[in-house]
Parts: sequence; C-alpha cells; structure tokens
Amino acid sequence: MPLRAVRSSTSSSSFKRIDRPDADADADALRLNVRLVDLDPDHTYCGAFKTEFDAGRMDGFYWERGCVKKRPCEAYTYRVTARKQIQPYWDLATQYVLAGRAFATEFSGSYTAHQDLIRGDTSFAKGQSLVDFPWNSKHTNDWGCDDAPDTKTPFITSKLLYNMNGPFPCMKYETIRDLLDAAKVTWRYYVPPWPRAGGQMWSAFDGISAVRYSDEWPTDPNKFTCNGSCVSWPDTNFICDVKGIEGGRCPTPKIKGTAELPAVSWVIPTLEESDHSNPHRIDLGPDWVTCVVNAIGESKYWDSTAIVIFWDDWGGLYDHVKPPQLDYSGLGFRVPFIVVSPYAKKGYVTHIQYEFGSVLKFIESNFGLPSLGTTDKRANNITDAFDFPKNPEPSFRSSRSKKRTTRHFSYDCGRMHRRLIQSRLADS
Repeated sequence: MPLRAVRSSTSSSSFKRIDRPDADADADALRLNVRLVDLDPDHTYCGAFKTEFDAGRMDGFYWERGCVKKRPCEAYTYRVTARKQIQPYWDLATQYVLAGRAFATEFSGSYTAHQDLIRGDTSFAKGQSLVDFPWNSKHTNDWGCDDAPDTKTPFITSKLLYNMNGPFPCMKYETIRDLLDAAKVTWRYYVPPWPRAGGQMWSAFDGISAVRYSDEWPTDPNKFTCNGSCVSWPDTNFICDVKGIEGGRCPTPKIKGTAELPAVSWVIPTLEESDHSNPHRIDLGPDWVTCVVNAIGESKYWDSTAIVIFWDDWGGLYDHVKPPQLDYSGLGFRVPFIVVSPYAKKGYVTHIQYEFGSVLKFIESNFGLPSLGTTDKRANNITDAFDFPKNPEPSFRSSRSKKRTTRHFSYDCGRMHRRLIQSRLADS
C-alpha cells in the first residue's frame, strides 16, 4: 500500500491540532520525484520539532508551518526528491558509506547545528542550552558576535522550559578549536563571505568570542594573513588551498608559508549551494559537494583524508524514524550522512547511531586530543565506516588512467573560482 499523508476533513475551514486522524479524514498521496528546492517548511524546535515529533507519536508532520502563510504545510512535508536531482549523492552513497541512523545532535535548526559542529552542544550554563535562532529588533540574522546589540538567543532548560530572552550570541564556551590549537593541529573554517551568501548565518566561529576577537578571524580579509589556522572566506578558498594556489584568483586570505590544506577543515556552502530553499529556487548542492570531493580525490591529499558529508538539520520534512531523546535538547530528526575516503568501506550502509558529536569524537581520536566533554563523550565514533588495515583506494586520477572512473559527477570547479571573482568585483 502506498504511503499516505492524512489530513482532517475539517482543516479547510480552520486549523485544528489533532493527535490522530479523524475517522473521516481524507488522504493525500505521497509526492514522489519532486524538485530538491521549493518551499521552506519551518525547522526550529518550537515551531516544528515539537509539532512533528508530538511526544514520540511522530504524527504531526502534516501540521508543520512555514510553507504557506497561516496554513499548515499539509502533504508538502511528505515528499521524495527525484533521483536525477541528487544523482551525485546517490553515487557517493552507493560507492562509499551511508549512515542510516545519523541524527542531528539537537532538535533545533541551523544556528545550534553549526555550533554543534564545533562544540558538540550549546550548553552555556548548567541545565540551559541555546535553541532556535537569535533574534533582535532590527530583524538581522548575523548569528554571532557581529549581530545587533539587542540580540537575544532563545534557550531551553533541562525541565523543557523555553525562554526567548537568552544570551547575546557571542559565546565563551570551549570548542574543538581550543583542543586543536593546544595540540598545534592546524584547522580552517571555509565559509561564504561575511555578512552575506550564508556567511552571516553559518559562520559558527563568529559566535565564539575567542575566535572572533583573535588573529584567527579575518577582520579585514584584504590585509589578513592566515597563520595556519583561521576562518577563511569565501568558501572557494578551500579549492585554492587544495591546489596550492596563491595570489591571482586566490588573493585572500594570505597564507603564512605555503598554501596547503590544514589537518582539519570545515567547508560551508553558500545558500544556493546548500540544498536549502532560496528566493532564486536554484540548487547547486549536488554539484558543489561533488566539486569539493573531486578536488580532494584528484589531489595529493586523497590518501590521507576522510570526507564527511552531512546536512545541518532535517529541513522540516517527514521521517519515519523516531529520534532517541538522550537529553533535554536532542536528538533531532535524522540527517543524510555520507563518508568518503580511500579507507571507507565500499557500498556500505552503517546502522551505528551517529550524531554531530560523532565527528568531533573522530577528530579527537585521530589526533590524540582530549574530549570536549560534550556530546562527543557519549557519541559513537564513525570508525565503523572505515577499514583502516587495507591499502588506500587509488586516487580519482589514477582510476581514470586505468579507464575506470570514480569521479562522481561532471562539474567544472572553475565555476567556483568565477563566482569568487564576481563576488570580489561586487565588493569593490
């Protein structure tokens, strides 16, 4: 029997919250083969997760808001993207490792998720964690130390009490950056240029005062020199460093020493490259991910690199798997999670439970770092995805020389450089 989304027969005249379908409920067919980028359902805790999760009953997706004003999303949240829209993701997942039980660490949206990627949680005081998005009277979304002075960040308590008037989003808690710096392990956070194209929202270290007000932050990118570890924008600088390009198309930031890839990298896309709904309804996500993977696969770094591809939240869309509630702020719904590496198991689906803290745990174990003591402590390591005793798979270039391709999708990374040049012309 095909999956159906159920709606109340009374919903056309008024919004009525129900825990179970009415006996005379109508049925809407599951939408198959749809576009990747379209409407934008809410994906916050207060506005979405609580409704959809419904105390574990998982029956509130129809009542999700955000798609159309003053109406529930109805059957929109029950949709399956056309395979041709995301073919590169299929190719990567089938050739390498797909995690079937990877959950967002927290049941909130992008703001807390990006903090989780560098911290493991958003606990700023005992029994209190940040949730949803910072807000202010100017309605800016800069999500960090550069936000409007009256900005407050909502938080949730261990008793599940929600408070809108939380701290200014410039946090002093420890992150994985502190552990990496102490061990002299280089890192770089490649992100779209602040304050636009996603850089104003997804630059997690803009929300960490120890980085924002240090020599690791490009206050003036045109005069900034990256001393090994830093925030680097635009995100296209990742390609520059992989290829060892200095000057010309890659004038900022200047690199002290030789341009090269650091030991640990975060690579954050622009809005149009993020699979997120956007005003232009353009999605370059599959191409962008492929460009990043291909750049590593064709470089000297392939034999020593693990690429972990995952999304920061569930986008408000339906999932049938109930997320385990490990504490008062999560887990959230599942997110796609793919591991690519010459040491990754081939065509493997792991059923080990992962979360964002799992990636931090892998970094810590790989470089001999202590634990942050957040969700990295409880999370399962992603080592199940690898077969380390084996010899690494040949690079993409070596594979092509043998008339056997493992390049996943045709995409000209030069487009990223052209976008980089266009953005700088616009700034000048």
